[in-house]
Amino acid sequence: MKIRKLLIAMLCIAFAMAMTACGGSKQEEAGDTGKEEEEVQEEADDPTIEISGAEVTSGTLTVTVPEGWEVCPNERDNNWEANEQYKLLETANKKDSAGNAYGSVYIEFRLSDYSDIANAYNEDALKENAKEYKDEENGLPKEYTFNDNTYLGFRNYGYVGDSAEDWTYLCYAADGSLIELRAYVDGDLGTDENSAAMDVIMASLKIGGEPVSVSK
Repeated sequence: MKIRKLLIAMLCIAFAMAMTACGGSKQEEAGDTGKEEEEVQEEADDPTIEISGAEVTSGTLTVTVPEGWEVCPNERDNNWEANEQYKLLETANKKDSAGNAYGSVYIEFRLSDYSDIANAYNEDALKENAKEYKDEENGLPKEYTFNDNTYLGFRNYGYVGDSAEDWTYLCYAADGSLIELRAYVDGDLGTDENSAAMDVIMASLKIGGEPVSVSK
């Protein structure tokens, strides 16, 4: 009888130790999984845009041209200082008309005719467009951050309606001048690749070597 009780006690101890070991293993496994999920989430939350491509300069304007993009060949677009405009376009969607190049996917920089950001758009018109196209999220001005650069951006429906991705971004250079960007994608030409390229362009823009901002 004593031997049977002793065997039962030993079996109970062995079972308890096995359960503890199993539980510890599951806890370690759950901990490892949780750590991996946390690392993935941190990567997803990181807003930093990796800048890659060829850096070009025109007067005080400096910007990175991503792979698959180019400076618009038109001479009038190539001198920021003289013409107060500069244009980058996606090479695959470059067009030519009577010797003038243009693109169906591009970003254009212009020195605005306005000095104050609040005067560079019609708030009532934007509200009407946002309501008509049920796009309050993108149709109304709000701040967008691309690395060190911040812009006041909104989707522009006035010219092409919902047939294209036509965005306006406004910002100040360090000297207080107002810069207007148009980011345009015709029809269904939008891809993850040219969207990412536009992010690089928006993030890399510098005027006078300084980032751009929504504040003077």
